[in-house]
Amino acid sequence: MQTANIDLANGDWEPILLDSNCTYDGGGFYISNIYIQCGRSEWNEIGLFGTCEYSTIKNVNVLGFYAYCSSSYASAMGGIVAKASHSTISNCSVDWYSYGGEAVYAEAIGGICGISTQTTIIDCNVYSTDGVSLYLSEGTNSNSYGTFFGVGGILGKTYDFNNDGTIVKNCNFSGYGITMYDDYNYAGIESDCNFAVGGIFGGEYYGSHTQIIGCSSSGSLSVDTYYSWCGGIAGQGECIISACVSDINIGVSLRDAGVIGGICGNSSNIEQSIYLGTITLYGDSSSVSLSVGGIVGSCDATILQCSFDGTITFDDPISYLKVNLGGIVGNGYGSTIQYCTSNAIFSNGSVRLTGMIGGITTSNPSIIKGCISNVQVEGWDTISANSFQAICFGDTSTSVTKSYYNSDYLSHSNYGTALTSEQMKVRSSFNAMTEFDSYYEHVKGLNNGFPILKIFEGYAKFNGFEGSGTEADPYIIDSFPAFMFFTKVYEFDSVNWSNHSLYQAGIHWLLTTDIDISVDSLGNPIEWTPIGLDYDAAFNAHFDGGGHTISGMNITQQWEYAGLFAQTTGAEYAPIEGTDMSAPVPSTIKNLNVTGTIAWDQAKYVGGIVGNAYNTQVTDCTFNGTISGYLNSGNISVVNGIAGKLDSSTITGSANYDCYVYGTNNYTTFNRYNTIYSQVS
Repeated sequence: MQTANIDLANGDWEPILLDSNCTYDGGGFYISNIYIQCGRSEWNEIGLFGTCEYSTIKNVNVLGFYAYCSSSYASAMGGIVAKASHSTISNCSVDWYSYGGEAVYAEAIGGICGISTQTTIIDCNVYSTDGVSLYLSEGTNSNSYGTFFGVGGILGKTYDFNNDGTIVKNCNFSGYGITMYDDYNYAGIESDCNFAVGGIFGGEYYGSHTQIIGCSSSGSLSVDTYYSWCGGIAGQGECIISACVSDINIGVSLRDAGVIGGICGNSSNIEQSIYLGTITLYGDSSSVSLSVGGIVGSCDATILQCSFDGTITFDDPISYLKVNLGGIVGNGYGSTIQYCTSNAIFSNGSVRLTGMIGGITTSNPSIIKGCISNVQVEGWDTISANSFQAICFGDTSTSVTKSYYNSDYLSHSNYGTALTSEQMKVRSSFNAMTEFDSYYEHVKGLNNGFPILKIFEGYAKFNGFEGSGTEADPYIIDSFPAFMFFTKVYEFDSVNWSNHSLYQAGIHWLLTTDIDISVDSLGNPIEWTPIGLDYDAAFNAHFDGGGHTISGMNITQQWEYAGLFAQTTGAEYAPIEGTDMSAPVPSTIKNLNVTGTIAWDQAKYVGGIVGNAYNTQVTDCTFNGTISGYLNSGNISVVNGIAGKLDSSTITGSANYDCYVYGTNNYTTFNRYNTIYSQVS
C-alpha cells in the first residue's frame, strides 16, 4: 500500500516484477519522474512494473513517464505494466511525456499496458503530450521479421487463447502523438509484418473476443507503415466494441494496403459507438489499395446503432488511389449494419480514384436495416452511379430495408428511399420505419434538423446558438450539446482558433436550463476539462447562469488551473458603446450554481467556479462539493471553494454550500469548510 507521493527524481528505474497473487494499491498517490533506459540486458519489459500475473494493480498515478530507447529491443512497454496476465488494473492514470530515441523496437506499446492476456483494465486514463509511439529504423530488422506490432493509447496488443479475452472498460486516452512509423529505407521488414494502432487498443495477435466498453479517445493518431490497421478506438481484432466515442484525428501516409476506420480498422462487432474526428490520407503511391470507413474499415460482422459525424479527406499530392470508402463500413462484404447514421463529408483534392464509394458501405453487405445516409461529397469532378452509391453496392444476396438517403447530396442509389433535405427534417417521411421513434429523433438546432440517434444527442452536430451575443440578446445555452459546444469556443487550437467566429472579447452567454455533466448520453462518466485552459483562449466574456445548476463536475486529471473555468481574463476589447477602450473591461460570471468534485495534486490554482481569475467579477455563484488533494511544497498552490486565485478580480454575493476543502501542505494537514477565497501557500 502506497501512503505518500513518490518522486523518483529521474533516476534509472528498474521495472518491478510483481509476484503472482499480489496486490499493489497506490492509494491515489503519485509516482513521478519515471525514467527508463531501454536495452539493459537484465530486462526487456519496460514500465513501472515489468510483469504481473494473477495480480491486482490499482489506484496508481504516474506523473511523467520517460522511456528512452536507441536502437534497442523491448518486447513490451506500458506506462503502468509492460506485460499483464490474468490480472486486474484499475483506477490508474499516466501522464505520458515521452517514448523517445532514434529507433524503438517493441512488439507492443500501450499507455497503461503493453501486452495482456485475460486481463481487465478498468477506469484508467492516459494523457500524452509527446507521444505514445513506435519508431522502427535501421538496426531493428534482425528482430522484427514477421512480427505483429501493436500500439494503443491504453493497451498495445493481446494474447488471448480462448473466449475469456481481455476487457478494457471506461478508459480514456487524450493528447497528441499516438504514432507508428517504419522507416522502410532501412528496416526491410514490410512484407511479413503487420501494424495495428488504435486510440485505445492496438490489436489482437492470438485469440479473439477482446471487449472494449465505454472508452473514449481524442487528440491525434499517425501511421506511416507498409501495411496497417488503424482506428480511433481499436486497430484490429475480432473485438466487441460498445458505447465508445472517438474524436481523435487520424492521419495515414499511403505506402501500400491499409484498413482504416473511425472506431476500428478491421473485423469487430461494434454497437452504440460514434466517430467525430477527421481521417486524412496523404502521400502518393499508385499501388495503394485501401478500405476506409467512418466506423470500421473492413468488416463481416455486425454494426448496430453507430454514427459517423466526421470527415474523410484526401490530401495532395495523392494522384491515384484505389479505395473502398463507406460512410459506416469501407469494405462491408457479408456485414450486417442496422440503425446507423452517416452524416459525413468525403472531401477530395485532385485525386484520381478507382473503387467504390457508398454512403453506408460499399460491396455486398448481407443486411442493411434502418440506416440513414446524409453523406456529402466535395471536390469530385464526376459523381456517377458506377463509383458512388448513396446506400451501398450489392448483389442478389443483399437485403436493404427501411433505409433512407439524402438525394440532394447523392442521387445515385440502387437501394433505399430517396428524401430531399427538407423531407429529412420531417418525422412523417420515415413512417415506413415503424420503429423510428425507438432509435431516432429530430432535435431543434442539432444535425441541420436531420434525424439523430437518440443515444448520441450529446454528440450531434450543433448548428449554432440562438441570439446575437450582445447583452440585450445573449447567445442561449439551452441543452447539453449547446453547453459542450460553448466549451469548445475556449479550447485553444493553434490552427483554427484565431478564426473562431465566437472567440471575441465581451460576448454574452445565458444558460437557460440545468446541465448534468457527470455522464454523456451513452452513460459513460465525463472527466471534466476546465474551460479556457490555454491563456490564449482563456474565458474573456460574460456568462450568466440564470440561476441554473451545472451538476456532476468531476476533475481528477492534473491541470495547472482547475475548476469549471480554468482561467478567466478581462474583456479588454469589448465593443461596448460609450466604454473607454483604454480601461480594462472585466469578464463576468454570475447567477451560477456548480456541484461536483475536484481531486488535485499538481494544480497551481483550484476553485469550484474558476481556478485563476484575472480581471473578473464573480457574482451570486455557489459551489457545492468537495475539493481535495496534496499541496506540492515546490509549487505555490491556492485552493478555495469559489475561486483559486483572484488577480484584479472580485467575488460578491457568492457562497459555498457543504463545500469541504481539505488536503496537506508540506505534510501538515489543513481543513477548510465553506471557504470562498483564502490562500494557503
